[in-house]
Amino acid sequence: HPACHIVPAYLAEIEEKEVDGKEAITAFVAAYEVSCRWGCSTKVKKSMHVHGTMQTMGAAAVSCKLNHCSIDEIKEAIVLANSLPQATSWSSAFEGDQLRNAYIGIANNVGMNAFRMVRAGIKSSIKTLSDVWTEVLGGEISTEGLTMRLGQQYYLDKNYFKIHSACRYTHSFADIVQKFMKQGLQYQEIEKIEIETYAAAAKLKDTMVNNSFAMRFSIPVSIAVCMVYGDLSIDNVT
Repeated sequence: HPACHIVPAYLAEIEEKEVDGKEAITAFVAAYEVSCRWGCSTKVKKSMHVHGTMQTMGAAAVSCKLNHCSIDEIKEAIVLANSLPQATSWSSAFEGDQLRNAYIGIANNVGMNAFRMVRAGIKSSIKTLSDVWTEVLGGEISTEGLTMRLGQQYYLDKNYFKIHSACRYTHSFADIVQKFMKQGLQYQEIEKIEIETYAAAAKLKDTMVNNSFAMRFSIPVSIAVCMVYGDLSIDNVT
């Protein structure tokens, strides 16, 4: 989710200054692009939620652009922001904790202030950044994706808008359920559902959830909601 790590910082920055349309769009596209490229170049432990980790630098990039930072300042701010990932957990989503959303807010705050910290003399280094991601977080970094088809392919063009108000891992199941329900299937006719999916989605397996927020991260419960209420619209998941 690169955009949620960029838009809050973006809106906060343009609220305080006059920015023309071209400059505003350029800043957003640039931040989105570098954020996606860094995200595609890193891996974290499967138990870590990616919010507040690899895309903190998106907020740093957009703030740098909107504040007309120098190239050196942008570089230092991005390295600093990437050296400050949070210790996140998928459990926050499965338990229905709003902590999962706080990861995003903290990331925007850190990213927005990255260039300001750089100007105050606070910097990181490539060595520190690498150690944080590989030695501390136990992740991986591959730099090939950072420049692959740079300037020819934009990740913003590969984006999509969610039509279901739940984790994207539930979406294919919601699509299938809606298809069959439109064909006349009634949930009262169903005795059992067997699900096969990929590893990342298989984590969303809880059959009992604490609240509506946790429901969005459960394939079994989201399927049940979709069957009973017809879809996973915001009205049906709150």
